[in-house]
Amino acid sequence: MFCHKTFGELRHLDHAPALLDADHKTVEWRELRPEQLPEVFATHWPVCWNCHVAETFRRLHPELVTDREREPSRLR
Repeated sequence: MFCHKTFGELRHLDHAPALLDADHKTVEWRELRPEQLPEVFATHWPVCWNCHVAETFRRLHPELVTDREREPSRLR
C-alpha cells in the first residue's frame, strides 16, 4: 500500500525517496552506485520514505502485520 505522494525538491537532510522494483521490494538510493541509476530509474518506481519504511517492515516481519480494509468514508 503506497501513498502515491509526489516529490518536490529534495534537500540534503531530507529522507530520500526509495525505489520499488517489480517484486515489490524497495531500495534506498544510497544503496545504489551512480552508474546504476539510469537502469534503475527505467525499471523502478519512486516511493516516499514513509512507504519504504512501512513496506520494508511488512516484508521483514509479515507475522506482525495485520491488513485491514479501509472504510469508504475514511478514504477522503
